[in-house]
Amino acid sequence: MIEFFHRARHWMLFIPLLFPTLLQIYLQSAYFQAISRFQVEMQTNPGNVDAVIPDLHAYAGQFNIYLLVMAVSFAVMLVWYFAVGGGLQHYLPEGTGLKPQRMRLALLALGILMLVFLGTLHQVYHWAADTFSGFDLEGQEEPPGFDGENFLTTFMTWFGATMLFFLLYALAYIYCAYYAGKTLKSIELGRPARGSEVAGYAVLSAFLVIGVWILQPKINRLVETGTMANPGDNSVW
Repeated sequence: MIEFFHRARHWMLFIPLLFPTLLQIYLQSAYFQAISRFQVEMQTNPGNVDAVIPDLHAYAGQFNIYLLVMAVSFAVMLVWYFAVGGGLQHYLPEGTGLKPQRMRLALLALGILMLVFLGTLHQVYHWAADTFSGFDLEGQEEPPGFDGENFLTTFMTWFGATMLFFLLYALAYIYCAYYAGKTLKSIELGRPARGSEVAGYAVLSAFLVIGVWILQPKINRLVETGTMANPGDNSVW
């Protein structure tokens, strides 16, 4: 598996990394079009239209596919980080100070947090579908299942949990991107990369859907020729 990621071409990784974004745009567009049709019908023929919010259950299958695609994309990203941070260790010069154990812990934490995120998205979507879909805008003061009295407490609890989640996620994600960036830059320089030298590759590793176009060809050259250098390549990265 690691060998495959070392030799995979950039476009092979780009497709699964980008596909969730394209699918999200499609699903959002489809739902917003349904809402737009509903609004137009309300305005043009209000007497014969039931004021009912479009049913989210109709999109449940597509949303589950989206979650699956996101899981695949996350998995590609995690394995790429591991393939770089763990699979290229023997190319590293001495003195980098990189700790493989920390990288593995960060990847484990990131993987667990991603699973929690996907599971939460699934639950929230189906809660919203059960709560708001089919809600009669004219006949009810609040959606069924909506607890107005405890709304503030519930909101603050979820807000705090969300902030904690994203803090942990950000720490693990940034560390993995930094580790991958420093690994690649140190190999390229032939010495431990320091400070601002790491920044470019770390940013590219964080935004991998873009960075893979620059970093993956360098990894390909490294495993094929033993060096990341490309004759005539004077790019800032």
